[in-house]
Amino acid sequence: MIRTENKPVEQIVESLGNSQNIYVLVCGGCPEGAETTTPEMLDKTTEAVAAAGKKILGRATVDFLCHKALTLSRLQAPEFNGAWRKADRILVFSCGIGVAAAAAAMGALPRPDSLENKPRLTPDWMVLLMMAPTKPPVAAVGEKAW
Repeated sequence: MIRTENKPVEQIVESLGNSQNIYVLVCGGCPEGAETTTPEMLDKTTEAVAAAGKKILGRATVDFLCHKALTLSRLQAPEFNGAWRKADRILVFSCGIGVAAAAAAMGALPRPDSLENKPRLTPDWMVLLMMAPTKPPVAAVGEKAW
């Protein structure tokens, strides 16, 4: 399990800036297991966001947000009607891996700028960066290796 820690509600609201339409995406893995994202905490945070004049377009919980295919299939479910596509910002309750995987699944860059606008490496990307193995040299016939 990855360590998760809640940010202060005021910092979350401030990080949303001028964005008006917010979609909330919640991981049911690490944060729930570590009890850092409880239903009460989610309600408190979304109420604070709404009180700041933001519109909550919807909320989805994904069992393991770090699993991109699972995240994308959940977001494409009919009950969500693509509401997340209309959002100015996606508010994610997850560890950093979940944020990067969700951004990759949605085709977006993680924000705020503290993430340097660069998605973190995911296993799919690391495979692309690996060089293919080269053929070993041909052994000299009749030569002894020692």
